[in-house]
Amino acid sequence: MNIELQQWDYALDTYNEILKKDPTNLAALYYRAFVNGKMRRYDLSASDYEKMLTFAPTNIEARLGLAYTYIKRGKPTDALDQYGLIIEQHPDSAVAYASRACLEEEMQRYDIALYDWEKAVELQPSNNDYIYSKASLLVKMNRKKEARECLEELVRRGVATGEIHSMLMQCK
Repeated sequence: MNIELQQWDYALDTYNEILKKDPTNLAALYYRAFVNGKMRRYDLSASDYEKMLTFAPTNIEARLGLAYTYIKRGKPTDALDQYGLIIEQHPDSAVAYASRACLEEEMQRYDIALYDWEKAVELQPSNNDYIYSKASLLVKMNRKKEARECLEELVRRGVATGEIHSMLMQCK
């Protein structure tokens, strides 16, 4: 409940108490890591995610959280390593590909990011956000015809033209 109310200090106290009694409580480790991340205590957050991963090495949420802390701590290469592990362990995870695509795009590694967006769309074809993100990247790559095709697909799916108007204008 404290997390839902964004009462981070109270939530942290609760998880600290649980972990005093049971240091291997995975839920408490995960949520304490999450709360520390919300409080911008990324080193503490990473430490809890790492500890959790020693008990549950294939836990996708913990590994995504750890990757996020690496990004926030200015360690994008370490984050990419985590995304690679997630994809190795969960090759059918569209979220893993989409997360890595975001970071690759931020690093201006557009060809790799495009591959990941395409894979995310392939794995979860109904996700309009992935298609839009792919279109946005294609615009950055000056591949406007392909971007427009993605946007037209969104319109066919019922996305209002007004919602993507500015992106459509960039595809002219």
